[in-house]
Amino acid sequence: MTSTFYWTGIGSRETPQPVKNLMERIARGLETKGGILRSGGAPGADDFFEMALRGNRKEIYLPQAYFNKKKGILLPITPEVEAIASKAHPGYAKMKKDSFAYRAHSRNVFQVLGSDLKSPSKFVVCYTPDGAEFEKECHSIDVTGGTRTAIVIASQNNVPVFNLARPDALIRLQAFVRDNVQLEREPWAPDPAAIEKIKQAKLEKRQQRYQNNWSSPSP
Repeated sequence: MTSTFYWTGIGSRETPQPVKNLMERIARGLETKGGILRSGGAPGADDFFEMALRGNRKEIYLPQAYFNKKKGILLPITPEVEAIASKAHPGYAKMKKDSFAYRAHSRNVFQVLGSDLKSPSKFVVCYTPDGAEFEKECHSIDVTGGTRTAIVIASQNNVPVFNLARPDALIRLQAFVRDNVQLEREPWAPDPAAIEKIKQAKLEKRQQRYQNNWSSPSP
């Protein structure tokens, strides 16, 4: 049995093919470990993470209904969401509240902190061309892209970010998961009868091999 944890998988719409393949491997691997994906339903990286899943272990936060032809979670933008987004995006306060940009950057809050804003993801996996993983490394929206808001929110809430534009990101992610994701195993005790049965089967195989290789002496 595996424990449940949340992780965020997001990134650029222009994610290159080799990184796409890596994202799919990561998503499937984390799914088997009990991970629940949080993402935003956008073309590119978001899609690559989501479509790789074999089950339904995901929370897809949409900026508007049927965005990218998807069904997902559409939540109200509360003053608390606005406060978090404003702290992460310098131009957020100037956005029109009926604009797509306002809704998109608002939904980035949920991608990292969850629907209650109190259950942050264990980590973020992403791709941006500049490889940013911390707030101080983020460039403009034109460089880091819309993923910038989520990276900054993660950085401000001590959520590790693994940007697959960095050559060592996968190795660091694997080490983090190994050290920080606890796998709960079903209690196990040896079955004496089963062990004896295995021993007997092995003994019979050895005897059969002996008979096949050493003929009985002629009378």
